[in-house]
Amino acid sequence: MRYSKIIVAFLITCALITAGIVTFYSYRYDQVQAASNQRSIREAINQLSYSEQEYRNLRDQVFSTISLLSHGRSAYNYVESPNLVTRNQLQLALASAANGQKWFDGVGFIDVKGIDTVHVDYLPSIHKTKALDGVVDISQTPFFQYAQSLEEEQIGVWAAELVNAPDSFTKPYTPMIQVIAPVSVLGVRKGYIVISVDMSMMVDKLNYSPKNDLTPAIVGSNGYMVTGKNMLPFYGDVSNQYHGFDLATFFPKTWEIMQAQTPAHNYLMEDMNLIVFKPIDKFFGQSIHLVIRFTPKQLNDRARHELNDVVKEGFFVFMIMLVFALPTISMSLHYYHRNIESKLARAALDGMTAVMISDKSHQVIMVNKEFEAMIGLTSKEVRGHNALKTLLSHNGMEFILNVLEQVDQNNLWEGEVECVTPEGQMLTTIMRIQAIIEAGKVSYYITSIVDISERKELENRLRELSEKDSLTHLWNRRKFERELMLQTQLVERYPNDYSVCLCLIDIDYFKRVNDEQGHDQGDKVIVKVADVLSEKLRATDFLARIGGEEFAVIMPHTSTPEAQVVVERLRQAIELDEGLTITISAGISDLSQDSTRSYKCADIALYESKTLGRNQVSLCLTTDEVA
Repeated sequence: MRYSKIIVAFLITCALITAGIVTFYSYRYDQVQAASNQRSIREAINQLSYSEQEYRNLRDQVFSTISLLSHGRSAYNYVESPNLVTRNQLQLALASAANGQKWFDGVGFIDVKGIDTVHVDYLPSIHKTKALDGVVDISQTPFFQYAQSLEEEQIGVWAAELVNAPDSFTKPYTPMIQVIAPVSVLGVRKGYIVISVDMSMMVDKLNYSPKNDLTPAIVGSNGYMVTGKNMLPFYGDVSNQYHGFDLATFFPKTWEIMQAQTPAHNYLMEDMNLIVFKPIDKFFGQSIHLVIRFTPKQLNDRARHELNDVVKEGFFVFMIMLVFALPTISMSLHYYHRNIESKLARAALDGMTAVMISDKSHQVIMVNKEFEAMIGLTSKEVRGHNALKTLLSHNGMEFILNVLEQVDQNNLWEGEVECVTPEGQMLTTIMRIQAIIEAGKVSYYITSIVDISERKELENRLRELSEKDSLTHLWNRRKFERELMLQTQLVERYPNDYSVCLCLIDIDYFKRVNDEQGHDQGDKVIVKVADVLSEKLRATDFLARIGGEEFAVIMPHTSTPEAQVVVERLRQAIELDEGLTITISAGISDLSQDSTRSYKCADIALYESKTLGRNQVSLCLTTDEVA
């Protein structure tokens, strides 16, 4: 009887403990899932913010490219004298633009009668362009009627697929936007340059994360998917079968919030799907949303590791409780008091992140082995020292005080900082300082550090590669356009105190070099000219290769007379160089607040040098009426 009571008491105790464990870890399970969802939301918001900025950069590239093409010498030559030679020159210019961007579907020229006379398609499968020989009559299409309505110097966008009903599209469905710029000579319209942008390829450029589930989709103003990834079944560019599905139908609550002028938040959980969105009011003239959707499976996959840890921990605790039913309470209290040590132990065992724990006065209590290996300081060396000074002294006291203020106000600080090891090695890290609150007061701080030095170095190298010309190692057109924009902003900000000149340089009769000596020799000539220009220019001048045999020079703090002296010196250096048998022509203009006009004036001056017999330097100011 006595044993039966003990057994009953033991069973009741086990039942109560089991119920308590199940209740507790069910709550923990939900917390972990909720925390994982919040991390997914933050990652998606960061991705969408990056995508919005990257879109604006891509849009500026499109507008800049089409403006340069519509005002370029090749277009003017073709419309003034349409023959096989000028057509080939224009075709080469269009192909160069398509090859340079690699996300244009095609670039073409349409004359004033609506005939597509010159067209180049980009073939992404082979990373090359293909020139189309035939002509296409589009004079009766709404697209051409829209092009005719454009004013001079106006860049138009034909984005029917962002606003029309899905059933109105041709099949197979390809999400496309056409950007149009009129080509005029002396106020007379001669035709149009048209760039077709493949939005499915454009979406790939909007994503910086290696995680596939963070790839954004583009949603039109009527709720259907224009393009994107991981959005099935409501996503239209995989097959026509799914093109009728739209966000407004499948997730009406989310769509209702997205339509609000000022939504309370930019995410919603609907039907176990997490949808994060960001509106863009002027997406090539239209209102759209960038959307990232996490399916229930994706949300579970993201939290799987932590949820498995919770399940394993719960099972382990349950087994412990079965063996040691009576001392359960004492073990729980012990676990509570040893919580901080167990957290540090788990972090040390994981070995993925450097961790440092400091008291409420920011004095170091302990660090893990990953911290010792990364920072190069042992636990004994840092214990008792000020944590912020130990890690951030290289950044100055003002920076440390700013971090301390944010930690005191928000109980959290996170940022990218540089740390210096005792050996003098510079580390680029992401650091997070989190205050642990107990009973309404700060109990201690946990600082985690992730070394991103290699990734940062790779990013810098990739950025430099994307801005350098592969043949001459000069800055490329993309970098030139950014520098031109920067200098224009400085002129606009300091109109009376800051003078800049722009020079365009072209190798004379370069086609003859390629035809008579071959393209290899032509490349050597370009490299040699680039070397001479780099050697003779001043350290403050900006030199870029912006075309096949065309260079551009931006000369800050330089008046036009001074610029003429500099460029004349360049011309003489090329003419007198024993290793070269060619000459150059140049056009100079002052840089005003309108960079497009300044570029056009420099191009007119270059054309004048060619007309006067080449091997000349000409000047065309932005105030001249001829421009």
